[in-house]
Amino acid sequence: MRDDEESIGACFYTERSDIASVTEALRTAGWSVTRSEMGYRPEETTTLDAERLEAAEAFLEAIDDHDDCHSIYTTLA
Repeated sequence: MRDDEESIGACFYTERSDIASVTEALRTAGWSVTRSEMGYRPEETTTLDAERLEAAEAFLEAIDDHDDCHSIYTTLA
């Protein structure tokens, strides 16, 4: 890609057992796959009032600042 070109990204979700085959299929189709990993998407989300959401976000930011933290998953909407 040239420096003046925009990078367009996308997320693809699949079953855990299909990660390798989907990654390979995307590469075969010409996609540049930069990351292929398991993640988490909640089935239900949680909504908090403003005060509790602010406290939860502060807590999550503190965790995220820790060197040993690599990913954080929540059910917050």
